[in-house]
Amino acid sequence: MHDYRGWFYANCTVPNCLNKVLPEEDTFVCADHVMKDAPTFMYYLNTVITDDTGSIEASFFNESLAHLVGYTCNQLMVKKKNRNPKEIPPVIKLLTGIQLLLTVNIKPNGSLGVDSAQKTSTITPTTPY
Repeated sequence: MHDYRGWFYANCTVPNCLNKVLPEEDTFVCADHVMKDAPTFMYYLNTVITDDTGSIEASFFNESLAHLVGYTCNQLMVKKKNRNPKEIPPVIKLLTGIQLLLTVNIKPNGSLGVDSAQKTSTITPTTPY
């Protein structure tokens, strides 16, 4: 897990606004709107995934990480009171080293995104060796 890149981002809550918001003092600020509500927090965790064939960098997005952790990012922010994007919560760090079955996609820029993930004790290859 790359903690230097952060583990979440915050979105503006104004309808149809897709802006990320930035922390400013004790609140978050959208470049285009005055926000009345707290932002929506979303997981975005950069990692290195490894198997018998090698390693590759991949990004876990909101749905896949929420499924593994058992909390939405908003719930984790409230429950654990961890608003430091550079400090990965222990519940996420517990995922290090466990076997996962991943559904991934390759973005046009060549980066790898994890669409879904599930814990598994045995992984059966779907392609021949």
